[in-house]
Amino acid sequence: MSDYAIQSLSIHHYKSIRRLQKLPLDSMNILIGANGAGKSNFVSFFTFLSELVNQRLQAYIAELGGAKRIVSADSSPSECFATIVTFAGGSLIFIAGTTEDDRLQLLHEKFIPPKVDPHQELSKIVEEYRNRKSRRESRLLNLTAQEGLLTLEEELALTAVSLWRVYHFHDTSAAAPLKHYAALSDNKILSPNASNLAAVLYRLRGEEPEHYEFIRTTIEFAVPYFEDFVLKPRELPGADEPQILLRWRQKGAASAYNPHQFSDGTIRFICLAAALLQPNPPATMIFDEPELGLHPSAIELLASMLHAVSLDAQILVSTQSPPLLSRFEPENVLIVEQQQGNSTFRRVRREELGSWLDEYSLGQLWEKNILGGRPK
Repeated sequence: MSDYAIQSLSIHHYKSIRRLQKLPLDSMNILIGANGAGKSNFVSFFTFLSELVNQRLQAYIAELGGAKRIVSADSSPSECFATIVTFAGGSLIFIAGTTEDDRLQLLHEKFIPPKVDPHQELSKIVEEYRNRKSRRESRLLNLTAQEGLLTLEEELALTAVSLWRVYHFHDTSAAAPLKHYAALSDNKILSPNASNLAAVLYRLRGEEPEHYEFIRTTIEFAVPYFEDFVLKPRELPGADEPQILLRWRQKGAASAYNPHQFSDGTIRFICLAAALLQPNPPATMIFDEPELGLHPSAIELLASMLHAVSLDAQILVSTQSPPLLSRFEPENVLIVEQQQGNSTFRRVRREELGSWLDEYSLGQLWEKNILGGRPK
């Protein structure tokens, strides 16, 4: 696993997560819980922090409809959002407060070396945060281009956060971005909604054909009628650069098909395969209910890919699927529950399940409410 995978995470006053202290994260983390427990809030935190580091905080807050959508609903004006993200090489601290016009202002950001306790540092900062000058956007990542202003550890940690990806492939409607033309140059890393899937595959086919072929054959396992993609850039009126569409060929068919001729489950699996099997994946990848619409055999393939990729990258998966859960070990599982409006997180311990594991899978134990994480 990458040195810049998350070792532990503390979050204060983010949506329903009022106080989460030192949650340990492993290479594989499977989140389960009832609807409304806080899984989606936890998943959205990674998008929020990545947007903050990439200097898109104000735009992101505006898209959500204001800072009240971020800071815990019961927070008093004197309280603020705070987080500590701990890696092997140190910790990042971010603190932000709300304004009277419902914006979120960054109050403090700092990299803490490994020998310093980041939680003691956070307590000192929060006590005096009112006296600190606020900023609209993060500026830490800007310093990487200025020699000597950031250490290598700081730069790598910030870069890791900036590249976090929350993959959410639920939208397979006719209006879904992945079913339309994409700019050919947008091809370095798969976007969260796979809008640049065709461009990424086109680059891989030309520059890293072994990765492209691995993705293609994996898709063929799940979708036997699929043969290959048909990826041909085009010049379109009004576009500044060549555009590309995700077209494909079926075995035994002479003509190519357009993306809207994939089934919903097929196109979601294609997106998952491209995300998990892309070269040089982000240090941390988050998947929100990836099982949606997948055939049971495709869920087995998905679990295999998740296990394989977790050897090199950190994986977080929010799921409602007992069959997918059954493909993992108890120590991989985080139970999300809500107590008096506060989302809590706990990791399953194998010894707590005892002999249950001799007769039942994890998915069955979840359905029987032995694990918890079910509606009460």
